[in-house]
Amino acid sequence: MIGRSRTTRGNPAPGPERPRGRAVKSLSARRSAALLGAFTALAAYGCTASGDEVRPPERDFYFPTGIAMSPGGEALGVVSANSDLRYDSGTLAAVDVGEVRALVDEWLGSGEVPPDRDCRRADDPPHAMECSAVEVVPAGASVRIGNFASDVAFQELSSGMARAFVPVRGDPSITYVDFDPETFTLDCGGAGEFSTCGEDHRLQRLQDDGDSDPLPPEPFGIYVDGDGEYVVATHLEGAGLSLVDAPQSGEPPVLTDVLLGVFQTDGRGLQSTVGVAARTPGARNGDIYVTSRSEATLRSLHIVDAGGRSELTIGRTFDLQRLAAPSNEARGIAFSEDGGRAYVVNRAPPSLQMIDTAPDARGRPANEPIGSVGLCREGSKVRVADVGRGERAYVACFASGDVWAIDTARRAVDAVIPVGSGPDGLAVSREESLLFVSNFLDDSVTVVDLEEGSNTEHRAVLRLGLGARRNSE
Repeated sequence: MIGRSRTTRGNPAPGPERPRGRAVKSLSARRSAALLGAFTALAAYGCTASGDEVRPPERDFYFPTGIAMSPGGEALGVVSANSDLRYDSGTLAAVDVGEVRALVDEWLGSGEVPPDRDCRRADDPPHAMECSAVEVVPAGASVRIGNFASDVAFQELSSGMARAFVPVRGDPSITYVDFDPETFTLDCGGAGEFSTCGEDHRLQRLQDDGDSDPLPPEPFGIYVDGDGEYVVATHLEGAGLSLVDAPQSGEPPVLTDVLLGVFQTDGRGLQSTVGVAARTPGARNGDIYVTSRSEATLRSLHIVDAGGRSELTIGRTFDLQRLAAPSNEARGIAFSEDGGRAYVVNRAPPSLQMIDTAPDARGRPANEPIGSVGLCREGSKVRVADVGRGERAYVACFASGDVWAIDTARRAVDAVIPVGSGPDGLAVSREESLLFVSNFLDDSVTVVDLEEGSNTEHRAVLRLGLGARRNSE
């Protein structure tokens, strides 16, 4: 039953997915043991060590999960989840996309590793170069957040600043961080260099009222609508949704509504919400779609005013079994630029499902099945973009270590791109024709060339992040 009720805190899981399959075989014995030990450590979460010896790497990645482009395209936000609790916190770092472009151009222009860079030729794939993240993460462009953060999305503020929202499973909270594109610095209320985000930047209770209901456990996916001035987060536990009012003026955001039981519990005891996206960004009364691992249904949401406070209401549903039966394990969701199509990653059967969401004669989404494309096992997030060849859907394949590029018009696979171990987050720079992929299991971000007609189109050309792996070798 859908409702709004008090919730209790739960224990977060160690990462975006419990690793299994081919990707696990590429882990070192130390990393495998650390992941296993994290399950035990989580039972007593809250007593991790503190001090300089357990500070996370300031300019490197450690179990990276969510990534997102800043509104101006100058920065890539990268969340590190610290999923084996080696350090006392996770991080959010801002990667300088201009520096990434320079590295790519140097490498592709000469085929030689620049002697003045902390880089080397990659063993796999052989046509790529890998570099320390220090090359692209400026000093002061990182902050410390809670553990087990899972995603990130940005909002453009009217001042020209940007604001990142991060669902953090270890708090649990929705943490927000302000980004200044002029100085390339991050601020979330902490003191000193490489500061820890302050409590006032962690949204944990309704209306910031200490006596109100807490944020439900396991905040996971996030959608930020900058012009619509709202944020919606999904929750892996309890099939919850959280709504945040996010003023473009830069005033503090406020958690305004928590909705529980949006989907039913399945035969495995799962009850969750996972993916979230809006069909018409910028419209507060538009259609917001949510997916679930526990029910083969898409649900649409609307934001309404309830006595001066924003609330979520449940709208229409779409039965995914109209595309394939049986059908379950829905994950990421994204829309075409015009909102006329929804793309849903499904794990059983492994497929990218396509739904007609263009307005019908009454102005409501048609919600009619179009078809599907067979996918890899354990597909997760999806991003849709057109960088010259027409619309493509890019899907992260966690188990196989690939990204699949889908030509949505032809409903066909364009390319299967090896990127690393445990790919999770995806972000596209249209200006630079680059795809960024976070690799959860090997502490890296892979850069894929998307330039139409280039010799390296749909190939990984750069991998960022050496420090954490060097420490484990």
